[in-house]
Amino acid sequence: MEQQRNTQTRERLEFRGGWGMAFLPVAIFLFFCILYFVVFKAFEMYALAMGAFVGLLVGAVFVKKGQYDRFWEAVYEGAKEAVSIGILLLIIGMFASMIKAADISSGFVWLADYFHVSGGLFTAFTFFAVCVIATATGSSLGTMFTCFPIFYPAGILLGSNAPVLAGAIVGGAIFGDNLAPISDTTIISAGTQEYRNRPGTADVGGCVSTRLKYSLVAATLSFALFWAFGGGGTAGTGGEEILAGNMNPSTLIMLIPVAVMLVLAVKTRNIYKAITAGILLGTVIGPGRISDRRHQRYDGYGSSGALRVRHHGCAHSGRRPGPDRGDNPVEPPRKERKRRGGGHDAWHLRHHSDLRRGDQRIHGDLWKDPE
Repeated sequence: MEQQRNTQTRERLEFRGGWGMAFLPVAIFLFFCILYFVVFKAFEMYALAMGAFVGLLVGAVFVKKGQYDRFWEAVYEGAKEAVSIGILLLIIGMFASMIKAADISSGFVWLADYFHVSGGLFTAFTFFAVCVIATATGSSLGTMFTCFPIFYPAGILLGSNAPVLAGAIVGGAIFGDNLAPISDTTIISAGTQEYRNRPGTADVGGCVSTRLKYSLVAATLSFALFWAFGGGGTAGTGGEEILAGNMNPSTLIMLIPVAVMLVLAVKTRNIYKAITAGILLGTVIGPGRISDRRHQRYDGYGSSGALRVRHHGCAHSGRRPGPDRGDNPVEPPRKERKRRGGGHDAWHLRHHSDLRRGDQRIHGDLWKDPE
């Protein structure tokens, strides 16, 4: 044991300025993350990778004499460990893309409309639906961009409490991102944790199995609280129309590959077997549902892959918004906003009411695409 400690001490890298300088590459990388994502709002992974390389180059300068080669050997070792994670992410990306193309959210919209849920129950149902969608797709941001334009305005018009409803959507998206075996968060967190008693890193299935019991308890309590405090809002008109324009019950069948994938991941603890089974099953039962959904989006009913909710009036009249018609496909017309008063969000809620009254004078998308 003492010999092992001495070996680890000899192999430890030392930096000029003390051990705190070992965090310099990480600090530089975080600086570039904030610079690109927050300041420039540029979501460019190549630029972010450049920031990581700059951090490594600067960190190498502060390595003590005689340890420069060992610094880069450690970098190479870390890169080799990431190869398996990269391959797994590529395979999982195929399954996630298939589930996103199926647009499972439209199936949950149909359930909400079928059972006529409103108020606090709609808020709790939204939380449950977003949890399932995020677990199926493995993407928290993608889930939020998909669910907010559909569930949020409909919930406001159906009497849900606006801040609590927003919290239900965000909470459900984070729940799925934390638990989904196809989430990059789950994969990377598992791949970077080594076992204490045996060689190797933690498996994704075991990681999901360990988290599941804690996550389900938290989700159950959250569901009850969202039901209790998610109502009390002022109900308006047009909520059912929003749901009716974004529902497709046939997409719920795509939950079968998701369930099979989750069960196999937990039981076998082999994510490759689970993903393979999910992809094969989804390929067999999914094509008809996905093509039907794409046809509906083209006709203007429902949310597209670009997360748009197209104006129903444009779809019924056969007119398509665009620059050639003088319509702005992103923002509501300025004259209309000024004439009727209120801000951007108020215009959207009134715009849904216009649909109920058959007012088709305004063309354009109800919600702005995420930048």
